[in-house]
Amino acid sequence: VLEQEAAELSLSEVKIATPEIDPEQMRKVRLFYARSGAPVYLAHLDMMRLFERALARADWPLAWSEQAYNPRPQLVFALPVACGIETRFEPFELTLTEKIDLDTAVGRLNSQLPAGMSIEHAEYIDLGHRKSIMSLVEAAEYEFVGKRVGSAYREVFTGEPVFFTRTRKGKSRELDLAAQILESKELSEDCVRLLSVAGSRDNLRPDNFLEALQERGALTEEEVNAIRVIRHKVILADEDR
Repeated sequence: VLEQEAAELSLSEVKIATPEIDPEQMRKVRLFYARSGAPVYLAHLDMMRLFERALARADWPLAWSEQAYNPRPQLVFALPVACGIETRFEPFELTLTEKIDLDTAVGRLNSQLPAGMSIEHAEYIDLGHRKSIMSLVEAAEYEFVGKRVGSAYREVFTGEPVFFTRTRKGKSRELDLAAQILESKELSEDCVRLLSVAGSRDNLRPDNFLEALQERGALTEEEVNAIRVIRHKVILADEDR
């Protein structure tokens, strides 16, 4: 049902920014959202459509791209979230044609989002900064909750390299997953929290991490499939760097 709703976005529902709009009035907003329950199983493109639809219904004055044949709202996610992963404070940015009261606007937006999704925070940022939010991503904090996952992490990640072969589009690449983990905390036998590298240059994928535990016999396939994965936050670089 959620996928169907996300796919039903009609461009006529949103007023596309026109050339008459004063650039001096445009504003950039950074928002942080949480998702759990059914929305966890939406793919990234479905998430984008869902937000576009909800923002339109909540009367946010969105600025649109200037592509002639396929204009889209100027909406950018810091780090796309894979299906099955919960989030707690996930950042994305959008551009508005005018300044609005964010507290009121967030309330309207939350009323249009499905159960399990909510905007946790919103703030204005400098429209003049040149860096995309995607280029600012440095790290991400994940929590894995499930039978024996904490003890499995301790068993496999002992301080030595943990190699994993990732195959994409017919090309294989060997990765050292241990080098991608910046910090770790085993909260219990059934829970571990990791701070890992993230972004376009290097990125620890949760599914690769779990596959590595399974490959080494620390977890069964059934145990891996039952594990909850929660991304608590994405860490962005200081834009002044």
